[in-house]
Amino acid sequence: MTTDPHDVLGIPRDATLAEARSAYRRLAELFHPDRLEGHREEVKVEANRRMEELNAAWSAIQQGAASQGRPDLAEAARAPATRDEPEEVTVIGNAEVRHVGPNPRLHMRWAGDGAQAAAMALRRLSQGGVAAREVDWGAFTATLEGVDTRRLLEEVVVARHPQTIVEVLIPEGGGTIQLAEAVTRLQPTERYDLYAETFA
Repeated sequence: MTTDPHDVLGIPRDATLAEARSAYRRLAELFHPDRLEGHREEVKVEANRRMEELNAAWSAIQQGAASQGRPDLAEAARAPATRDEPEEVTVIGNAEVRHVGPNPRLHMRWAGDGAQAAAMALRRLSQGGVAAREVDWGAFTATLEGVDTRRLLEEVVVARHPQTIVEVLIPEGGGTIQLAEAVTRLQPTERYDLYAETFA
């Protein structure tokens, strides 16, 4: 475990208190217990450990600012964020579909809101104990029949994010197309791995 509070928050040692506060809030949102409902126990334990590290690091940085004769900075760190500082965490998503078999015939990937929607769908499936499982923090996978993969993508991703663009990796030279068109390439009786992840 690193003891330097700047390392814990992932900020340089010369970061301002406002930058430290922003990093703390972003990470605290990521590891907050309310965000972990339905996750495995070991994930919750790790997140709790990380929250304790974050709180200790933030406290140390605030105390350091006050002890260096900068109580105004410490006070500013405790103040609510201004309108210029968004409270939301920017979430990034990646997703992919890969044909299962010795000679994969299809592999495509995409990012953005469409990938976030796929990750949330897989997360909900994993919480219900249906088909999907969490393979890493914020990353989920499921192996589904083509008909189920297509239905899930059409109803969850294409319906909400119709402009989602995918990069077709297999077959080579597939280029980029809209996901709505790409799902028509899924063969109903074949099996596909659907993987999606989100991170802040």
